[in-house]
Amino acid sequence: MLSSSLHLQLLRWILAPLFVLVLFNAWQSYSNARLVAGIVTDRTLVGSAHTIAEQIKVVDGLVEAIVPPSALEMFASGFQDRVVYRVANADGTLLAGYSDVPGPVNATEAFEPRYFDAMFRGQPIRAVALSQPLIGDSDRQFALVIVGQTLRGHRRMIADLWVAETERQLGLVVIAAALAWFGLNRGLAPLVRLSEEIAARAPDTLDPIATDLVQKELRPLVAALNHSVERVRNQIAVQRRFIADAAHQLRTPLTLLKTQVFYGLSTTDQDEKNKSLAAVDESVGQMVHLTNQLLMLAKIEPGALSIVREPVDLAQTARHVLETVADRALDRNIELSFDATPVRVLANRAMLHELVMNIVDNALRYSPPGGAINATVAAGDGVGILRVADQGPGIPLHERERVFDRFYRMLGTDGDGSGLGLSIVREIAGRYDGTVTLADSPLGSGLLVEVTLPAAPDD
Repeated sequence: MLSSSLHLQLLRWILAPLFVLVLFNAWQSYSNARLVAGIVTDRTLVGSAHTIAEQIKVVDGLVEAIVPPSALEMFASGFQDRVVYRVANADGTLLAGYSDVPGPVNATEAFEPRYFDAMFRGQPIRAVALSQPLIGDSDRQFALVIVGQTLRGHRRMIADLWVAETERQLGLVVIAAALAWFGLNRGLAPLVRLSEEIAARAPDTLDPIATDLVQKELRPLVAALNHSVERVRNQIAVQRRFIADAAHQLRTPLTLLKTQVFYGLSTTDQDEKNKSLAAVDESVGQMVHLTNQLLMLAKIEPGALSIVREPVDLAQTARHVLETVADRALDRNIELSFDATPVRVLANRAMLHELVMNIVDNALRYSPPGGAINATVAAGDGVGILRVADQGPGIPLHERERVFDRFYRMLGTDGDGSGLGLSIVREIAGRYDGTVTLADSPLGSGLLVEVTLPAAPDD
């Protein structure tokens, strides 16, 4: 297939217009050949007719029409064309030639030749009719001279003129194709070298290809390849960072879990075994929570998640999260309150749920028993606003930026968090052009987390 070869495809686009031009020139050459052959034939015919007409005389009242040999010798050629003629006076009396030679459809004028095509005895002919005044006739009568010729020589002349010109043009196309093929091979050589350079790279080489060493036509391709390689490198970095984070964060809980299991197996006291099992259950729960947060963090890494934006009801999402954690709040005697204005934001439904869940989960983990958590949703200037306030220990002003770092936890914190919650919140908000700010809680002590997300346009 032509489409499978860039050489052939480019050659096709180069030669196709040339072939169209050759066809046009061939048609022009054919038209010119017909014109030239027609002019030569017509001039021969009219020359012969004039020669015959000049020999028509009136002698002693009788019209004499003598056809000189020179009038027929004009048609001498190697094509054995048949020459016919007819000489008649004004009343149609045949003076010389063939009586069945056809005449023109319209009458001829004196001294003005009239050319026409006709059939003579089943053969096409080209003919000329000439009206000649009779010499020596006082009544100034006219004689009609018709000379015709079959078309073998005429057609051969057209073929010779047309074929020769067409062959020259086709030869030029062949030469142009050879030169174009040579030029394409030379022109595409940099592309071949680029493909060989890429193929020769080591499998683990993800360095960008230098664009300053390639032609400007190849730079968009190289830039696209570099962009693709950059995305692959980012994806690999995301995976490596996730593996490193997971290994680092799971090492301590697994070590603790192994210790708890060992203690439970080594003791014979049933109460101690129950305490050990309870500790194991708590450790497993913390590990499940940590694993879920690590997986969420891997999903929202740059390059690991396509940005899907859809109108999502922020108030409904926050209400659903609060309903989910209501039992946990009751167990710790924490009062949950919620005040919302319906507002839709541009985000992903699942990601928005995770964002709100991490904020509320943090508030629950760090709020003391008997405390309170208040969540509000409101509409701002082109944004939806979520605020969650708690009565926990709060975060000092100088620490508020650092708590967004992964796995960072303030010294002296009693909660069992993993240090990922606020990091996940900022990552998700940033993915959807949102912001996250921390402030003092209006409930007294504690922290206020405020998230703004772009509002969805009205339908």
